[in-house]
Amino acid sequence: MKEPGLLEEIAEGFKELDATLVGDCAEVLTEVARGKPDLVARYAAEPAPLVNHATTRVPWEAMHALAGLAKAVAADPGLRDELGRVWERFADSASGVVRKAARALMQAVKANKEAR
Repeated sequence: MKEPGLLEEIAEGFKELDATLVGDCAEVLTEVARGKPDLVARYAAEPAPLVNHATTRVPWEAMHALAGLAKAVAADPGLRDELGRVWERFADSASGVVRKAARALMQAVKANKEAR
C-alpha cells in the first residue's frame, strides 16, 4: 500500500450512513489484509458491528474482511476472542454467504490459536 496513513480514514468510513461507502471500506480492508496484514491488524474489530447492517452487501463485506483479518490478529488474544464471538453469532445465519464467511473466520481463528 502506497499510503498506509489512509487506513485511518478507511476505518472512519465504517461509521458512515452510506451503505456503498461502508461496504467499500470493508472491501479495502480485506484487500490490504491480503498483502499487508500487519497494516490492518489494529482495525480488525471495526467490521464486526457491520454484520448486522441492513444492506446485504455490507454484512457480506464485513464477514469477508473479518475472515481475512483473522490471520493478522493471531498474536492478540482479545481480538481473537472477539472474532470468535462474531463467528458464534453468525454460524447459523439464514444467509449462506454470511454462514460461509463465519465458518472461514472460525477456522482461521482456531488455526491461529493452535499455531501459538
